[in-house]
Amino acid sequence: MKRFISVLLVALLIVTSMATVAFAVNANPGETKSLSITVTGSFAGFRAQMSAQPGLTIVGFEGPVVGNPGNGKVNFTSGVNVESVTFNVLVKVADNIAPGTYYVSGAIEKATFVNENGELVPTSVSISGNSVTITCTHAWSDWTIVKEATCTEEGLKTRTCSLCGETESVAIAKIPHAWSTAWNYDEDEHWHVCSVCGEHSTHEDHFHQWVVQQPNVETQEDGWKQLVCVCGHRYPKEIIPWDTDPEGGDMTYDVSVVAYGVVAMISMVASAAFVTKRKSV
Repeated sequence: MKRFISVLLVALLIVTSMATVAFAVNANPGETKSLSITVTGSFAGFRAQMSAQPGLTIVGFEGPVVGNPGNGKVNFTSGVNVESVTFNVLVKVADNIAPGTYYVSGAIEKATFVNENGELVPTSVSISGNSVTITCTHAWSDWTIVKEATCTEEGLKTRTCSLCGETESVAIAKIPHAWSTAWNYDEDEHWHVCSVCGEHSTHEDHFHQWVVQQPNVETQEDGWKQLVCVCGHRYPKEIIPWDTDPEGGDMTYDVSVVAYGVVAMISMVASAAFVTKRKSV
């Protein structure tokens, strides 16, 4: 009966002393990494079995323990009880390891405690675990268009790593609007319209300039002028009569006024000639 109870106690100690906490360490293929392991409780010694997942190989131990990398056994002995012990497990990362997280774990096979009578008795302790995270260098495929971009919505493209299977997604920027070359306008503003989505460009006020057709005096044809905007909006034409000079005056003449002017000019010339003749006498 006593033997059965002892075996059961040892089994319970082993079960309750498995690795409890994992701390990730980043590594690359082919590297050797040092992983920290901590045993906590109140104990004077322990024996633990360390193991590593495939892709990691235990190559040594550092710290206040005696270990065998070949079988992963670790022993610690002290003449007094301690609260914790930390040691390092050295692991070699395989050259061909795939990206991911790989764990190193420990199981307490035996732990002892010095009681008040100086006797070594079984006790329970905890041992932490640790892990190595391998980051993929990525061998990306070509981009695949999942959704084409339009002038109203972004598109989407993806690519996949052939090593780890990770997929990367990137938004494709909206494409420019396909503005019509023709103008749309009302009485106050003008704009273009997108031929794809129908959206309006920025509305702008009209800017009119004069377009002038000069009158032809010889053929007595009237001219015209009109305020026109680049968009095509225009105001009604204003007629320029053919007998209107560029200054805006009427180009017709009163015959009597013309005759009076000619007579006056002849009189002035005659008077000047008479004065000149008397001086010469």
